[in-house]
Amino acid sequence: MKHLRQFELFIALPHLIKWLPISFVVGIFAGTASAALLLSLEWATEWRESHRWIIALLPLGGFVSGWIYHRFGQAVEAGNNLLLE
Repeated sequence: MKHLRQFELFIALPHLIKWLPISFVVGIFAGTASAALLLSLEWATEWRESHRWIIALLPLGGFVSGWIYHRFGQAVEAGNNLLLE
């Protein structure tokens, strides 16, 4: 039984050598993306706090967004309803 565990470790070693650098790179990218998201969120919050008038334009932005979807989004409407069903 002891020899079997050593054999399993020997078999797992190539997989460990393969996946360790891959997981390192993925971790670096995920951490960088998370840091960028937090920095951009902080910037957007500071900008919004210093420009309070932008809040008054939110209904207009919602209307424009809805109009664009209504005008140009007819082709995807059926697919969207299929997803909901």
